[in-house]
Amino acid sequence: STVTALDHFSIIAKDGAAARRFYSDALGATLLSSSDRSVSSKEVSIYSFGGDVLEVYVPELDADVERIAHIALCVPSVPRALEALAELGGFPDEGYPRAAFSGVGEIAVIRDPDGACIELLDRPPLV
Repeated sequence: STVTALDHFSIIAKDGAAARRFYSDALGATLLSSSDRSVSSKEVSIYSFGGDVLEVYVPELDADVERIAHIALCVPSVPRALEALAELGGFPDEGYPRAAFSGVGEIAVIRDPDGACIELLDRPPLV
């Protein structure tokens, strides 16, 4: 299954309020949503720069983690994309595929050859 678009980038921030001031006030991004809906973070904020989307995670713990959390790619069908990946010997992370946080579509997490986190999504675009 072919990737149809880059959905969003996700980065890690230590201070959610400082990130909001920077991305919204200094850079002019539109805050689409902010919540504590993620099991892996205490806050997740979604910003729009025109048609491009940035997701900012504030981790629950002060962990030493990579600044780039993941990139998300749109595919027509997550199950079909995973079938194609399996033919090449790949597989999704444990617990995937599952429903997307938005409640629309599915999500799966895979890893590139160097271990970078890639989300595959088959939901409508955020903006």
